[in-house]
Amino acid sequence: LFVLNNYFSVGLDAQIALQFHNMRESNPGLFKSRTLNKGIYGIYGMQKLIDTPPCVSDFGLSIGVNGKDIDGEILKKLQCVVWQNIPSYSGGAVLWKTVDPNDNLEMPCAMDDGILELVGLRNIKQLVGIQTSVQSGTKLGQGNIFNIS
Repeated sequence: LFVLNNYFSVGLDAQIALQFHNMRESNPGLFKSRTLNKGIYGIYGMQKLIDTPPCVSDFGLSIGVNGKDIDGEILKKLQCVVWQNIPSYSGGAVLWKTVDPNDNLEMPCAMDDGILELVGLRNIKQLVGIQTSVQSGTKLGQGNIFNIS
C-alpha cells in the first residue's frame, strides 16, 4: 500500500485540525455548512493567539533532508513544519513562494517532480499572513529522503 498526502504537518496546524476533527466527530450535526466549518476552524485558530502552542523542538523532533539535518536553532523558532507535495496549502494558501530563477539550488513546488518541500511556520500570526497572501512560510528544504526522529 502506497499513500501520499498533498501535505502533512507537525505542530500548530495539526493541533487545530485535530481539535476540529474531534469536534466534528462528537457533533456531526454542527458541520453541515462550509461557512460554519470555516468559522469553527477560525475560532480554533484564534485560540492559538492566547494558548501558544509549543515549538517544534519541544517535541524532541529532529529532521533531516537528503542527509542534511535542519538546524535545531531554526526548529526552536517554529511552531509547525509542513511537508508539501502541491503548491497550495490549507484552502489555496502558498507556503513555498516563487523561487528566484537564477537560484539553481531551489526549485518551484511541483506535484510531479518526486520532491517534497519542507516549510516552517513561526506562529498563528504568520499562518494568517500566509492565508492573506502577505507572508510566506520559512523554507527549510526540498528533498525526497527525510529523516524524522
